[in-house]
Amino acid sequence: METAHSPREAAVSMQKLERRFASGAGVGPIEAELHYGEVIGLLGPNGAGKSTLMRLMTGFLTPGAGSVRIAGLVPATCGVAPAAAGAWQSGAAARMYLGYAPEDAPLYAELTPREQLTFVAEARDMPRRAAAEAAQRALERAGAGSVADRLNGTLSKGNRSRVNIAQALVGDPRIVLLDEPTGGLDPAQRQLFYELIQELGKELCVLISTHVLGDATAICTRLLVLRDGRLVADGGVNEIVRAGQREQLLVKIRSGAKEAPLEHDLARALGVPVVADSAKARESGVDAAFRIDVASTVREHGQVDTAGGGAAAGRDDAGAAMSGSEVLQERVFDWAVEHGYRIVGMEQVAGDLGEVFRRLTVERAPGE
Repeated sequence: METAHSPREAAVSMQKLERRFASGAGVGPIEAELHYGEVIGLLGPNGAGKSTLMRLMTGFLTPGAGSVRIAGLVPATCGVAPAAAGAWQSGAAARMYLGYAPEDAPLYAELTPREQLTFVAEARDMPRRAAAEAAQRALERAGAGSVADRLNGTLSKGNRSRVNIAQALVGDPRIVLLDEPTGGLDPAQRQLFYELIQELGKELCVLISTHVLGDATAICTRLLVLRDGRLVADGGVNEIVRAGQREQLLVKIRSGAKEAPLEHDLARALGVPVVADSAKARESGVDAAFRIDVASTVREHGQVDTAGGGAAAGRDDAGAAMSGSEVLQERVFDWAVEHGYRIVGMEQVAGDLGEVFRRLTVERAPGE
């Protein structure tokens, strides 16, 4: 598929797209356009609808409402009457634009990667010789050339992942969908994958479903975040982080001879959510580290007073206005003294992508 496209031309268009199952799970309604020259990360917890959305794009599932178009064509033909005007031809043409790597790496154990990809190329109506060349080219691009003639059933998980990615590149598709593509890759293989996707993303539309936030920040130019089948964020990585960041207080504690406190101990005392940051505790050499949302403390325990252009969450003993962070620090200090813990650091920090992702996909808004 060698046709050139304008970067702003819609590769994938979703209009009020929806598909629900008897259990109530599913996706939609979703409105979004994906463009050539983008590497888009599709993020969301298990059950958010990432795989369902990809299957709608490939035509494996038909929409229950709305539509999805691939390069202007409808991919789904399941359940469509053969007499429907051009439906079958449209579906076949749409799928020629697509390369898809499912999460479970569906490889025939008794075939070699070369044989598997040649078969896939022939299924895309390539002559035998062209199919063999396309298979070799895809294997090399995905870094799987060294295992091309081993049986799929003997491959390691990392090599199976690379062959799965190669399978999605057979035929030089213009739109590449990768479902959890870095599973099983070691750090060196992951870096090669990043380089491959960055190169593909210069001209193609690449959509990557992933749980690995490091993948998203390393290679994605745009993120779509799903929660309960609905699109809750759509934008660049920095844009989403800036929009979703909240002021936090990072507290580092030494417990001495006492058992280290747990997040629910502090949360119960403050009456607001507290998140343990074990990585920061290890990095800082302390017994416990916690992140506390300043806005939650103001909302639950203070009144926001914007008179004079400031935002006061409380008053000190002299009646002076105190910020939300100052109120929070005072309450954490009182708790630590009461329970015999030593605070070795309290600092205001901004949430990173992981914190924003957690808030978008886990926390419930008031009244929700």
